[in-house]
Amino acid sequence: MGVWLGRWLGDRGLYFKEEVACAPGGPSVGTANCLYCEESTEYPCAPGKTYHGRGPIQLSWNYNYGLVGAHLGLDLLNNPDRILEDAITAFRTAFDFWMTPQFPKLALKWAMRRIEEGEEERFLGVLISLHVEVSSQGLLLQHRIAAMLQMFYGGPA
Repeated sequence: MGVWLGRWLGDRGLYFKEEVACAPGGPSVGTANCLYCEESTEYPCAPGKTYHGRGPIQLSWNYNYGLVGAHLGLDLLNNPDRILEDAITAFRTAFDFWMTPQFPKLALKWAMRRIEEGEEERFLGVLISLHVEVSSQGLLLQHRIAAMLQMFYGGPA
């Protein structure tokens, strides 16, 4: 998780807040390439809204905006730009998407653990991810991050 955060919080801060092609002035603005709307009765697309990549994890598609918004108590289907306007919301959406499985996919944090354990396959992101989740300091760090982002952390308090 440290590498992931460092990647986005580097010396320039969060550099791309939204998908470049769909950002204002981008080559795909106003085209079907930026809609990312799949018919859904559970998470219907709002008229005039697009669900292109936004935030540190580039959340995209209406069903992801709907699901993450439901978890966080936010109406992201009708206000997808809230991810651009509020840094706390942006990181809350990223952490929720990272930690939550979306059937049939694993949660991204679990997929990182499923990488082979051979020395050649170990890379810094996996080592840091495992260290943060296993160590007592890592657990405290997770609780502090969750508290700052006003999120519930499923581990012991």
